[in-house]
Amino acid sequence: MITPGLLPGGRYASLVYRGNGLRGNQALMQWGRETCTAFEPIDPGLSESYVSRYEAYLTDYRVEPRKLLWDVELSIKITG
Repeated sequence: MITPGLLPGGRYASLVYRGNGLRGNQALMQWGRETCTAFEPIDPGLSESYVSRYEAYLTDYRVEPRKLLWDVELSIKITG
């Protein structure tokens, strides 16, 4: 089921990656640890529980059909 809505307002940490999505996520998590930046959790007791996590596909799939060559923006809401 798809429903319209808005992303929660606030500050987000973002990066653009190309290739493996797991590596992009790992890079953002590593940056958070290195900078002591906390991602806002839905449930503090759960790991990888985010109030808002968003991916925007920046590459037009009609121009570049190979997913590993797509640029993807990953954003996760940070605490504070």
